[in-house]
Formats: sequence, C-alpha cells, structure tokens
Amino acid sequence: MVTKTSDPTVDETLHQTLENLIVSNLVRPSDLEDIGTRFGIYEAMSRSGPVSTAELAAYTGLSELATVAWLGGQLAGDTIAYDVNTGRYSLWCHWPPLR
Repeated sequence: MVTKTSDPTVDETLHQTLENLIVSNLVRPSDLEDIGTRFGIYEAMSRSGPVSTAELAAYTGLSELATVAWLGGQLAGDTIAYDVNTGRYSLWCHWPPLR
C-alpha cells in the first residue's frame, strides 16, 4: 500500500497519478511489478486467493479501472492466472517470492 502522508491531498494526487500510469499502458512490466508491490496488490491476492476485479479494488483502494488495467498487464506477462469459469484472478506462485 502507498504510505500515507500527513497531507491527504498529496496522497490523493500520488494515488491518482499512479492509477493514470497503470491505465495508460505506458508502463514497463517491471513498473507494473513495482506498483503491484507498493500498492499491496500481490499481497492482497496472496491473502485472498482467487479474486474478482471488484474485490481486488476494494482490498487495495485502487479504482476498479486501474485494477483491471494492472491485471491485464500482468496477464500479458503471464504473471497471474485467470479462470474463465469463475472470472477470478490468482497468483501463479506464493507471494512474496523467495529471492
């Protein structure tokens, strides 16, 4: 998750800027990984198991549009799995990865 500052306006501006980057599709795969880590998306997916876009948005505080865009980038990179029968996304492996 994004660390909160003492100024909610700064938090909102940062949050909106990162969402705009995700939706723009102008970010590299490594940037998407960093965003997934910083916003706690991977952690939320690891804790919740298979998750819908709405659930993931609620867990992370991101808009559903940003969540869908981020998931699309992760699917393109084969980083996550999508179950067409349930409409849910999940990680291929345990998070955090062993390094």
